[in-house]
Amino acid sequence: MKLALIPVAVLLICSGCAFHGSHGSSTITLDGRSIRQDDGVFTVEGVELRHHRWVDVAAARADETDMAFITATGEITLEPSQDDGYALQVELWSEIEGDGEVRLEGGRLVAHSDGGHELLINAVTGAVPDALPLHGESGTGDVSLSGFSAGQALVIQAGTGAASIQGCRAGPIEVDAGTGRVTLQGVTGTTVRVSAGMGGTD
Repeated sequence: MKLALIPVAVLLICSGCAFHGSHGSSTITLDGRSIRQDDGVFTVEGVELRHHRWVDVAAARADETDMAFITATGEITLEPSQDDGYALQVELWSEIEGDGEVRLEGGRLVAHSDGGHELLINAVTGAVPDALPLHGESGTGDVSLSGFSAGQALVIQAGTGAASIQGCRAGPIEVDAGTGRVTLQGVTGTTVRVSAGMGGTD
């Protein structure tokens, strides 16, 4: 295993999101959409999302070649499934109470509203196939991957949340963190690269 530990200046920008905030509120640009959280309410592209619920998403593995899960402020906690499928719990915020569904398309979670209303996926927990390359990214939430053992690539990008990989036998491992703490325990990889800001590493 090769380990590269790279201290970096704190720049709260990840590949899919950019963050800035003040006391009690934060704004993230995620996949081209402006997302603001203020006093527990999300505003997406100027539309308030006041309703949220947890949605179960279960699916068999299809022909996807990798997986990527991205949230604005919520956690991402993933482990390998026993049946090579998906068994996820997803936090879904909506403009209209009870609106929307979540689907898996090409290893990505997609929120859909029949009425065309605004939706936001903001947390993901559960189990996913072990063999596919996995990318977890959050603007301010914690990202945790544990138990993966098929030699795939594992990537975590975290703005202000903690980043954790535990008990994994993987291929290349890459962790980029802004201010959150980075934890690697019981991890082996062909290469391991960690870019840590103010949070430091364990």
